[in-house]
Amino acid sequence: MDSLFDWMRYDSLIWRFPLYQGAGQPMGNPEFEPPEGWMRALDAVARDLKSFRAGREVTLDRLVWEFEINSDYHVGIGWGSVDSIGGFNRGEGMSMDASYADAAAWVAEAVQMELAGYEFVQWLSKGRHLLSAQAGKTGAQWVDLHDGTVVADIGSLCGRW
Repeated sequence: MDSLFDWMRYDSLIWRFPLYQGAGQPMGNPEFEPPEGWMRALDAVARDLKSFRAGREVTLDRLVWEFEINSDYHVGIGWGSVDSIGGFNRGEGMSMDASYADAAAWVAEAVQMELAGYEFVQWLSKGRHLLSAQAGKTGAQWVDLHDGTVVADIGSLCGRW
């Protein structure tokens, strides 16, 4: 699996870790842990990826998150291409110090846009429309934009409905 981050363009720290247990542990990570809020956010979105997908079948079991902190202390996320799914990376100035709620909503939106835009997968879909990831006072939630209701906290969809 090839990394989508350009190692030569930035002075960055990059961690790699599997979306799901059993996908293997990548080597060569920095010797310290990335920010806990971001790790929780990536874990929560990975859990929700198992639920409510429609469209082309994709295999996510072997995907490996790539988490980057660049020299400006901004975050980038992505995964490399593997099996039936293409790779992506995204970084738009989110701070490494972002709250868990902001990080989880941003990661969920990034993955949602990637899957819908390139892989033709509707996620997170409840019926015929996509739910929206939003950060709120009590955490990060999936919201039905048609009526504004909170459907679930990000990371808690397995076992619902």
